[in-house]
Amino acid sequence: MPVARQRGERSTFSSVAFTREGDAVRISASRYSLLKDYTSPITLKVAACNGNAWGILEEISESRP
Repeated sequence: MPVARQRGERSTFSSVAFTREGDAVRISASRYSLLKDYTSPITLKVAACNGNAWGILEEISESRP
């Protein structure tokens, strides 16, 4: 992350949606990369881990060089 920050890489998110999947929540959004000037989809599946803290169980994303 420090290298990305030095290069000026920042992302903004839009069209955020939340869907319950049993005990988990799927978060879907469009991510815009300021440095690379493109938008791509991103999806995270999150749930409580070890009975307390939230954790990422699955991440699906797309990036371009």
